[in-house]
Amino acid sequence: MSFRQLMVPAAFAGLFAFGGCGSTMVVRVTPLPPAGRPLEAVFVPTGAPADAKTGRPLRGAALTRRLIEWAGEDSSRLAQAAALVFRQAASPPIAGSNEAAGYALQASDLAWRSLETSGWPAAKWPKECAGALDTYNKALGSFITACSPSIAAGGRMAVVAPDGTFEVKVRYPDRRHVSAGYFDRMLCVDRLEVQGVRERVRVGVFGAALIGERWRTSDRMAEMALQPPLAGITMPLTGVLRFGANRDATLEILDPAETDTVSIGGSRIKIAADFSAPLAFAFSGINDLRLGIRGLVNVGRFKEKAGIYLTEPFDPDRIPVLMIHGLSSSPLIWRDVAAQSLRDPAIRKRFQFWYAYYPSGAPLLQSALWIREAIARIRGDYDPSGRSVASQNLVLVGHSMGGLISQILSTNIGDRLWAELSNKPFETLPLDESDKAAIRSRAFWTVVPGVRAVVFIATPHRGAGMADMSFARIGNYLIRLPGEALGIQRRMLGAIGDAVRGDVRLPRAVSGVNSLSPQSPLYRALEHAPFGPGIRIYSVIGDRGRGDSPESSDGVVPYWSSHLDGVEEEIIVPTGHNAQTHTETEALIRRVLLTVEKEQAYSPSCK
Repeated sequence: MSFRQLMVPAAFAGLFAFGGCGSTMVVRVTPLPPAGRPLEAVFVPTGAPADAKTGRPLRGAALTRRLIEWAGEDSSRLAQAAALVFRQAASPPIAGSNEAAGYALQASDLAWRSLETSGWPAAKWPKECAGALDTYNKALGSFITACSPSIAAGGRMAVVAPDGTFEVKVRYPDRRHVSAGYFDRMLCVDRLEVQGVRERVRVGVFGAALIGERWRTSDRMAEMALQPPLAGITMPLTGVLRFGANRDATLEILDPAETDTVSIGGSRIKIAADFSAPLAFAFSGINDLRLGIRGLVNVGRFKEKAGIYLTEPFDPDRIPVLMIHGLSSSPLIWRDVAAQSLRDPAIRKRFQFWYAYYPSGAPLLQSALWIREAIARIRGDYDPSGRSVASQNLVLVGHSMGGLISQILSTNIGDRLWAELSNKPFETLPLDESDKAAIRSRAFWTVVPGVRAVVFIATPHRGAGMADMSFARIGNYLIRLPGEALGIQRRMLGAIGDAVRGDVRLPRAVSGVNSLSPQSPLYRALEHAPFGPGIRIYSVIGDRGRGDSPESSDGVVPYWSSHLDGVEEEIIVPTGHNAQTHTETEALIRRVLLTVEKEQAYSPSCK
């Protein structure tokens, strides 16, 4: 075994403290539930459903028609009939056959009639008509799953059911990419098992919670530039089916970011949606820690993937929330934070979540440049005029090293960093213009336009002493920086020569790990760099539950490094360095977004 291989476990064990949770999000389609007891043993009302001639139990279409006849317009009987017809749809030999969609639709119709004839307003259905509502939702989900391609295409469809043919019209709101023909497939989330999330975030009670998928295909590569590499677009949707006279029905595909409730008979009811499943679908199969470690060690291989990713299309009318992970981590650390924020209908209507990725072994200033350039590229490609809400507003949420990147993006550094590094004016360095331009883009920066608020989570504003420990030095040795990055560093240090400030200790090569050293001149420069005007600043600091702040530490970053004076709000959470996972952190982020939304609504520059 080589020396390098011997060092890897020790170094990674230490660097894990800086990074993510090490779990993998997985989405599986669960099988249909077992049929249980025979239908004829379950349903035995007065006038049992048996063939008049043979006396044998009725099945299939004959049983369904008998159930419909027996139920009449009685709400309770209609609910029972709906449940039993749906049970047929989910049981052999109907389940999986071409008849399944018709049976599911028939069950939805019966459940709808039960709800309508119950005498209760829609707002009371979850409490007073729970059985019928549950059957309606499940049967509708099964119908949409069975007819997914036709429903995605929109238009009209004739569906043969046991008691006749239904004419179903599929209607889309035709906005924000939620339109007929945009999606390739609809998935009902009731049949999806999601692993790797703390809690499945589901809201509402009416309709079928769905995922709309638009696949990444060869002719859509340019369109999918912002989507995660292993997936296309995965959006939360909701299906609501209304039945009219003469077997006419209208299936509405709704966007829960735009619509929170629907009106039925003058009463409003909240629609069902799932905000964990679409995100899990987008990042399914990716291990947070594995991706983070690979990006830490092999910067050259992953630098082309650095940038900003969306699970939904860019929306010019919603404020971006850019979430930036830390060292040896990945965007997966935000899966619970984003989903929990989307519980609030005001947040999902006014905000879109963006996820930064960068190989964290790169020098910190290089990583910040990648994210800065990605923001400018998105705005330039999707809103060249720069007049949209998305171009004029931005909220930054950064964990650990991601918080430092957020600080760089939201401050005006001027020549402070260079003054901390060298006694020689930058423009006098004997470097060619290409090298000067490369250094200038990293070391001299201004605030990204439109930043409204920044949430720092476990951020080492003055560095982290762990970066100087032996395991970190070993980890730094393992990092493979691209040749061009090393070349620029060598040429810059050679050009500075003996004009380096006397108290500055420069490493042989700057990486993401030693960028966190408190000895770095970066932190003295950031200490005095002003944030952009009007930017609201918030801090989340972990104390491991010891209640000893300001003498506390989250196990990686001490309080003296994570504290900032003059912030809007600082909260101490009883956890370690992974403070982004705490419920108090999630609550603070929601408060910040609602504050920004309120201010933006009255900003004349964004009208």
